[in-house]
Amino acid sequence: MSKESRKIVKGRVSVVTPVYNGEQFLKRFLDSLLSQTYMDMEVILVDDGSSDHTLDIAKSYTDAFCHKGYPFKIIQAKHKNASAAINQGLPYVTGEYLIWPDSDDVLKHESVEKRVHFLQNHLTYNCVRSIAYYFEDKTGKLTRPDEQKGSFIKEELFWDVLESKTFVCCGCYMLKTEIFFRFIPKKRYLSTMWGRTSKCFYLIYILINVIQYQKSYMGYL
Repeated sequence: MSKESRKIVKGRVSVVTPVYNGEQFLKRFLDSLLSQTYMDMEVILVDDGSSDHTLDIAKSYTDAFCHKGYPFKIIQAKHKNASAAINQGLPYVTGEYLIWPDSDDVLKHESVEKRVHFLQNHLTYNCVRSIAYYFEDKTGKLTRPDEQKGSFIKEELFWDVLESKTFVCCGCYMLKTEIFFRFIPKKRYLSTMWGRTSKCFYLIYILINVIQYQKSYMGYL
């Protein structure tokens, strides 16, 4: 079966994460995926041409993901940027739901489960998001995010996201892949399409921790 014709698996969550020279954070991120309470997930990690030990660390987790029952795919790509790396991973997505956290994010244990349950129980929504909090890597202390929180009531987010009027922390959003791929049938992400998957609901839970670190991969977005 070609990667373009992969069938969507109902209930599965696809995690597509780009990583570039992420050896400092990658273990913490992968451990947070392994700690998820939601059991039907696949992990697609795209190494964006790292020159450190990122790839070795990723490969060392193969058995752990196999034991958890999560399909785990590592894609090696030439270094470009985060969006290009995500594009490398999208054709391999088979999940009904899609998230794309950064490699320096930490997902709380129920992060995936809470968002899936919302979308399963509220069929008029194709997108859900939650808030993140940021912390200093060395001290663990909470710190101020670099982005606006915006309105938690507003559900039409296209222009707010595009104009940075609301937070764009990648790990906070979950989409229904079927709707998402209607806008990008070739499964290549276009920034101008972001936010056009219809209304997005805000969950009141803090489900993502984000490292506030100047040299993290977020700087490459």
